[in-house]
This record gives sequence, structure tokens and C-alpha cells, in this order.
Amino acid sequence: MFNKKLLAAALLVTIAGSAQAADTAAQANVKWLGLVNSTTDGEVLKITGAGGGEVANGTISVESDASFTSTSVVVEARYLEDDAGSSYVANELAQAQWTFNNITYIVDGNIIDPSLITVTDLYSGDVVVDNNTAGKELGTVGVVADTEALNLQPELDASTLGLEAVSSASLQVSLSAQLAI
Repeated sequence: MFNKKLLAAALLVTIAGSAQAADTAAQANVKWLGLVNSTTDGEVLKITGAGGGEVANGTISVESDASFTSTSVVVEARYLEDDAGSSYVANELAQAQWTFNNITYIVDGNIIDPSLITVTDLYSGDVVVDNNTAGKELGTVGVVADTEALNLQPELDASTLGLEAVSSASLQVSLSAQLAI
């Protein structure tokens, strides 16, 4: 009888000890963000992704202060369909003048100043957008503008913004290409 009571008491202590030692559950917010890439053909050129395919989505890795690094995205200028008597071949790479029209970075529903974002062309190693160059042709920011393709990688060091505990962010870069003359 004594052994049964001792065993029951020991079991109760073990169960109570286990309950106190239990850890709180770890939690995470996992998010997916889907943007539909869109392109509009010009009269002579179209913008494609690498190898003439679709323009790929890039990904940004955002820190709690809104700083981010990103994957790169390749864009190419290619000729549209042949017109009778044209001097180009459809879908061949074309020398283009690239212009950045707009950069939009939204953090927790607020638009961040686009002049803080830099975009580098990994093919040339040149910074093609910085200090609010949006809307300017690449040639005006020191990059050879007559190029067939760009390998774009945007980034932002937002440590000076004073933001903390950022929970969501999205980035969109809008650009255009015209046939280089």
C-alpha cells in the first residue's frame, strides 16, 4: 500500500514538473506576395525576361527597419514581329535606351522616398538609379544607355529612417525601352 501511494505521489510530482517545464509555442507569420508583371509592347520593341521569356518576379528580403536586399531580375529589349521591308529580325536583342519611370516601395502601407533606393545593373556593375534618378534616361546617370539587356538589383539601407518592427513591404520598378538611335 505504501509503495502505491509513493508511486502515485512521485507520478504527480513528475506530471506537475513537466507542466511547469513546458515551453511556450513558437510562432511565425509566413507571407506570400503576388504581383503580376506586365509589359506593353512599343512600336518596334518589347521588353522580355532572360532569353526572351517572361519577366521574372524578384524577391526582396526585408529587415525590421525596412532595409532590403533583393534578387536580380533580367530585362531584355527585343524586336517585335518583322514588318515587310524592316531591317530587323523578330525577337532578336535590340540596342535600347532604357528609362526608369517610377520606383514604388511601400512599407506597412506607407510609401518610402524612392530617392533612398539604389538599383544596380549587375551586367555592367553600374548603379543605374540613385538619388531620385527616376524618369531620367540611363545615359544621364553615367551608364552606357545603348544596351540590349539589364540585370537589375535594387537595395535600400533604411537604417536612417528610424522604422522598427516592419511587417510588410513591396517594391515595384517601372521602366521603358526605346530603340537606340
